[in-house]
Amino acid sequence: MNELDLDLGFTEEEAPRPRSRRHARRRRERRRRRKGRAAAAIAFFVIVGVLGGLVWGGYTVVQAVTDVPDYTGAGSGMVTFQVESGQSTRSIATDLEKAGVVKSAKAFRKAAEDDPASMNIQPGHYKLNKHMAAALALDKLLDPAAKIQWRVTVPEGLRASKVLALLAKKTEMPVSKFQAAAKDASTLGLPASAKGKVEGYLFPATYEFPPGSTPSTILQAMVERYLQEEANLQLATRAKAVGLTPHEALTLASMLEAEVKTKDFTKVSRVVFNRLHKGMRIQFDSTVLYALNKSTYHVTHDDLDVNSPYNTYRNDGLPPGPVGNPGSAAIKAALSPATGPWLYFVTTNLETGETKFTDDPAEFKRFKEEFKRNRDGG
Repeated sequence: MNELDLDLGFTEEEAPRPRSRRHARRRRERRRRRKGRAAAAIAFFVIVGVLGGLVWGGYTVVQAVTDVPDYTGAGSGMVTFQVESGQSTRSIATDLEKAGVVKSAKAFRKAAEDDPASMNIQPGHYKLNKHMAAALALDKLLDPAAKIQWRVTVPEGLRASKVLALLAKKTEMPVSKFQAAAKDASTLGLPASAKGKVEGYLFPATYEFPPGSTPSTILQAMVERYLQEEANLQLATRAKAVGLTPHEALTLASMLEAEVKTKDFTKVSRVVFNRLHKGMRIQFDSTVLYALNKSTYHVTHDDLDVNSPYNTYRNDGLPPGPVGNPGSAAIKAALSPATGPWLYFVTTNLETGETKFTDDPAEFKRFKEEFKRNRDGG
């Protein structure tokens, strides 16, 4: 058998056809391409889904941060709300939510963060409403008119009796309650040198008393304010340096307030020291008027004879206590008198407060005549 007679395993009809094989390859390639496109499409939709989830998740986070529970409008129904001294914004926000003023502490904190003025919230009691928008609640806390308080300005030099009357008027409480509180010295924190009397120790200043204050707590606050000033001025040390006790320095300061305007305090202080040094009586009309409980510039000869330890025409040295409640300027002048030889002074013009000083008795007499002419319009 030669090589041409070999059986190749198929008949002539079964022999492969090149064209059919090409068609098969194309079909397989088309199937592969379809599978590739399907896979790409699936991958695309998966990516889109993932990105969509991220976007939605991000939106949810942002919404959670920016959409805080808050009321709208000014609310209704008054609430008394207290801001403590030194209280933080976060703490205020929490208290506002607890009081039903704002819907959430977070809303108030956000309003405060958006408004730099929130750093200026002052301690005190405020009139607020329930269910307020956080921004409106913040506005109220920054509005002085919303504070609930008794605001009282006590002028320098007022006698204690007039201070008590002023406090009663401003707080709409009976003056008798203030008088009773003033007599209960053990509750007021007065220094021992006061000997139980408030005169001189009710420091003149502007006070803001919160709701619920009593006559006793109000007077305590004023005495405490005096003690702060005493410490600031180093009163005990400086009074000793000029030969006075703190109580005597306060007494002298009260006389300066009663006699002249601020600009002449130090010169009148020197007059007192000069007269005491020479063994002369002080002879201040203000001490006589205090003894008589009078408020006038006119002192009669009979007035000068009043039998009282406060009458410096009849008694040597300083009176036993203050004749009013002096301020810082007068206390400083009592501790630091001006330099000069003066022994006398006269306020020659009551309208302008012009005051003249001298160490000459004859000139002093002329000053008094000038005062009478000005007073009588001559």
